[in-house]
Amino acid sequence: MRGITPLLERWLGNLLSRQFEGRHSKGVAKTVTKQRVESHFDLELRAAVMHDILDMMPEGIKQNKARVILQHLSEAWRCWKANIPWKVMIINLILLA
Repeated sequence: MRGITPLLERWLGNLLSRQFEGRHSKGVAKTVTKQRVESHFDLELRAAVMHDILDMMPEGIKQNKARVILQHLSEAWRCWKANIPWKVMIINLILLA
């Protein structure tokens, strides 16, 4: 108990100061990697494509078909990123129904 008390006091003191004052960052900015830039660009591009598709659709169709289009868009996006061909024959039947 004699050796553990100073450790517990220091740990508790650090915990309380962090709780009240917050964490102090080291002042080093996080580097923006190429992967982070590309993934952010991919997310923005995907959202822009979905927004354009929904804008082109008539108002009555939006509610029924937006989810189906989003599912197909997600699958096509994954195939494009993995460089595999995307073949879906059912999409025309679903969208025209």
